[in-house]
Amino acid sequence: MKRTILSMIALYILFLGMVGCSAPEYNEYSTLSELCEQAEHNEHVKISGVLKLPEIVIYDDRYLIQLVEDLGQDQSPLLLRIGKGKGKSRMEELPEDYTYDDFKVHTADGRIVGHGDAVTISGRYLSGCTLTVDVIE
Repeated sequence: MKRTILSMIALYILFLGMVGCSAPEYNEYSTLSELCEQAEHNEHVKISGVLKLPEIVIYDDRYLIQLVEDLGQDQSPLLLRIGKGKGKSRMEELPEDYTYDDFKVHTADGRIVGHGDAVTISGRYLSGCTLTVDVIE
């Protein structure tokens, strides 16, 4: 009897842990302008586009890079706040005088992508057409 109760308690705790650790559901947007006009602050969103390395990369605890629909068009970008490092969905540190070859972003599946590569980004929308990156596919 005691063992059965302990087993049930352990299963209940495991269940609560799995429910509490589930990934957020991301609302998918088809265009950058749609996302920037309709997404709400702190909404979990998903969007596809092309990575763009800006002339000046701003950073604090994260790099601020760009996502555009097409490199050939003049358009307002989605600003991506991406974590530094070589881990999944992170960006490697840039040297002081960087080039496009130095722009290396690691995807969730371990690929390395950079300027001009198509990706799908999942993250949390902030104000000002800015997204904090959770996952890069």
